[in-house]
Amino acid sequence: MPLLNQLLQAGRFSGGIDDLIALRNEELEERTAWEYYLHRIFDQSFEEFREQAKPPQELQNLQQYDSRYVETTIEKSKGILQKFKGKGVS
Repeated sequence: MPLLNQLLQAGRFSGGIDDLIALRNEELEERTAWEYYLHRIFDQSFEEFREQAKPPQELQNLQQYDSRYVETTIEKSKGILQKFKGKGVS
């Protein structure tokens, strides 16, 4: 509860929760990869296995594109709302 109160007071509740979820997901991903490696991979080091398991560069670029697309969409939406406000519609 103290952590939640601090996040609320700092105005970072949503961002803080997102950070906690991302941290937990990274931990789970690492543990799952390790368990898989222990039971299925016999001819590589763990580092080699993790390197090979990374998503291709095309997918990483797609994730960046999606972020820009979302930002652009938000800005366009704000512009549309501003036009409505200018016409006296609320």
